[in-house]
Amino acid sequence: MICPNCGAAVPESAKFCMACGAKVTAGPPAQDITPPQNVSPHITRGDDGVYRWRYDLHLLKNPTIFILVWKILFFIILGIAAVSMTVDAFGWKDYFPEMFLRGLKMWGIFILGMTVLVILGYLLYAAIMGWKYCVLFEMDEKGINHKQIPVQAKKAEKIAAATVIAG
Repeated sequence: MICPNCGAAVPESAKFCMACGAKVTAGPPAQDITPPQNVSPHITRGDDGVYRWRYDLHLLKNPTIFILVWKILFFIILGIAAVSMTVDAFGWKDYFPEMFLRGLKMWGIFILGMTVLVILGYLLYAAIMGWKYCVLFEMDEKGINHKQIPVQAKKAEKIAAATVIAG
């Protein structure tokens, strides 16, 4: 079949066009049109028909991973603080307002300390990874897969092993 968006040949079993990514439906039979080998300077088509491209995420310019890690730890600490302060509220006769405010102050300082540790850990991780997180995307008629570049995957394995040993 032929892609209605770009005119490239698309296998009958495909759900989207490998050339432009548009969704395709069954239509008239495909002509002898071969899809391009290079869609753009950054996207290439291998001999196996799989499109591949690499994306480098600069870890200091794009703080997405840092924010994700911080949010996970923040909400874990927030849950622990809520349970702890609720138990304390039932255990102390004069809990409100003095003990409550003291507890808020303690958990606030704990969150600030956690933030400092996350920043230091993130900077260490970014330095080890070369300040970039490199991802290889592969697209075929089954979907899009992503995987870490092998060099960075080996570094990540070493970091994980060092973490286990340190723990």
